[in-house]
Amino acid sequence: DTQFSGADLDGANFRNADLRNASLSNTNISQANFTRAAMSNVNFSEADLQGSSFAGALLNGAVFFEANLEETNFQEATLKDATLIDADLQDANLNNTTWLNAQLESADLRGVTFCGAIMPDGETSLQGCN
Repeated sequence: DTQFSGADLDGANFRNADLRNASLSNTNISQANFTRAAMSNVNFSEADLQGSSFAGALLNGAVFFEANLEETNFQEATLKDATLIDADLQDANLNNTTWLNAQLESADLRGVTFCGAIMPDGETSLQGCN
């Protein structure tokens, strides 16, 4: 399993990468490109992923516990069984604009902030806005 915990990977390009089971906890990976990456069971706990793209990524079982996901792009991503507890998804794009969905039905969403996020139905969420 790949270990990047604690690394500074700001702006890294992981497009089409196979990062299944990797540990990226406590990592600065803002503005990174994870487009179409295979990332099942990746641990992103407490990672800073602000502005990153997960478009089309396979994130089944990924853990985003307390992760900063502000302004991230999850269009076409699969998030089945993902853990997003206490994650910040403010202004994130979860919009369902293509034939694949941002699949959130089985994700654990306790304490998630969705303020300003574009939800899979195209509506902008006010959940967590002050």
